[in-house]
Amino acid sequence: LSREATLPSLPADPSPLQTLSRGAILLKAHTTKLSLLATTPPFTPSALITVLKEVEFTCLPILLSNGANISSTEYGITLSREARLRSRATLTELETYLSGLRSGGGDTLTSTGLLWSSCDSLAELAELGIGGLAAKKVEEYSCMVQDAIEELSAWREGGDGANEGRDALLEEFDEAVHGDELGDVFNAENSMPERLAPLVGRVGSVLRKLVLLFRAVGKRRLGVFEGGEISRVEDAVKTVRTLQERVDELVGLLYELEEGEAEELLDKCVKEAKFLSERLESDWDGNRDRFSDWADMWRVKVG
Repeated sequence: LSREATLPSLPADPSPLQTLSRGAILLKAHTTKLSLLATTPPFTPSALITVLKEVEFTCLPILLSNGANISSTEYGITLSREARLRSRATLTELETYLSGLRSGGGDTLTSTGLLWSSCDSLAELAELGIGGLAAKKVEEYSCMVQDAIEELSAWREGGDGANEGRDALLEEFDEAVHGDELGDVFNAENSMPERLAPLVGRVGSVLRKLVLLFRAVGKRRLGVFEGGEISRVEDAVKTVRTLQERVDELVGLLYELEEGEAEELLDKCVKEAKFLSERLESDWDGNRDRFSDWADMWRVKVG
């Protein structure tokens, strides 16, 4: 691997994020060299030591200093925290990889792959930027809400959950002694009570609209952010995360048959989601666009 083929060019005065990305790409290149030197005969310790010194005096200082220098004021809390987390993860994987290399025992393929993955994840931050990372986070929360929708749907329809916890011996005992009686008990305990059907239906409808909102926010607002009010980006991610956590709580209340509390929390979710759509109604230049019109319609539909 040559540096020219691996490393992107940097501006004259690179940002800490660009430098961090370059350090991660360089570390991945050095890891490739180390793996080849360690596994390809003839074994040459001097060449191995040369690459290890490059890692020690180039990659490590970059990861240690720049990982901590991604300012939350300049880059926002989300990106700043993510840079620290991914830097630490990469350093941890590097330590594991080097330990395996020193011991010379076993296959280092797994540790190499994990280190490469960490390097890619760290380097990705410069490409994503503030808006791209925010959009990615919102998409992750959107997927969690989608999982909750599917879980509720399975519960409402009986799903596979009605047979959880049963084994062959219990099935045999059920048929031999009680016929369908024990099966009825299991189904009753794992099925949604009929009285909850309207509420669960409403919850499912609201959650589907939340997923639509999250994805629209990620694509039409956060994903196109190129600078400006970082606080709006941070507030959006925080609100989406809070809503996703409330959805988990809401599903739990439904399982516990707490209709009153569930209805109250659902109304709170709708209110917060409407506020999110209003907060991001204008684009980053303060103008209305297609998303603005869509957000107006979304608020009417969500009720």
